[in-house]
Amino acid sequence: MDRKFQKSQSMVPFVQYTQDELIRIAEALDKQLGPEFISKRKGPGYNSIQYLEGWKAINLANNIFGPNGWCTELKNFQVDYIDERGGSISMGLSAIVRVSLKDGTFHEDIGYGSIDNCRTKSAAFDKCKKEAVTDGMKRALRQFGNALGNCLYDKDFLSKITKVKQPPKNFDEENLMRVSVKKEKPDLNIASTNKLGASKDTATIKSSAITKRVGPTRSSQAASDDSFMFSDDWPEELSQKDDFAEKPIPDSEPEHDISNDNVDNNKTLDQVPWKITLQSLLYQQM
Repeated sequence: MDRKFQKSQSMVPFVQYTQDELIRIAEALDKQLGPEFISKRKGPGYNSIQYLEGWKAINLANNIFGPNGWCTELKNFQVDYIDERGGSISMGLSAIVRVSLKDGTFHEDIGYGSIDNCRTKSAAFDKCKKEAVTDGMKRALRQFGNALGNCLYDKDFLSKITKVKQPPKNFDEENLMRVSVKKEKPDLNIASTNKLGASKDTATIKSSAITKRVGPTRSSQAASDDSFMFSDDWPEELSQKDDFAEKPIPDSEPEHDISNDNVDNNKTLDQVPWKITLQSLLYQQM
């Protein structure tokens, strides 16, 4: 079967590299690692071991193959031994990891993880599994070329790379992945309108508080004039307090057309029987 029609285990069809892509990848994989990619740790005896950290190997693979150009797959997993003594746990396990490219090319290798005298099983399995899978991934990646760690098995290269000066690590704050926060500018027109509306509301509340009065009762007829000063049910000519005692209140439907000359100014409202007095109206309202 033609390779371009084959499918990987993830059911994604393989995609062939172009000739230019193959040349670029081959040139990148042939380069040896610089000192900034190589880490050291203590080995058996007084020897030191140069190795490639897992996160650096992933970054290198992303740069060479592309973030969507390669993938890892756990093919097998096996617990080699587990010992429990005195409440502590020692164990070792192995994992077979496969690294595949988008064109179907793959390499796989075995990784190993171990721990001694761990207090809990969960912590022991957590450490050993991660260590085995990461180790298997790195060992599979190194089979693609020097740039992914294969050069670290060259003793001549290791004897010379230690003399190469490592460049300083620069921290680029502008290249950080940050959460974008969009600040909205306040609308001055809306703010001024709200402020003006609040002032009007305050003035209205104060005005209503001032104009609110307690209605008259039968025992307090002396304050009956003030109770209707702001009533909307009365005509405007009745809103003036000073005119109540001097001017008679016109009837809504007068039976006679009586001019001001026929009414004695000295008469009180009680002496005009056809007039509706303020006192009687107050009783009707109650």
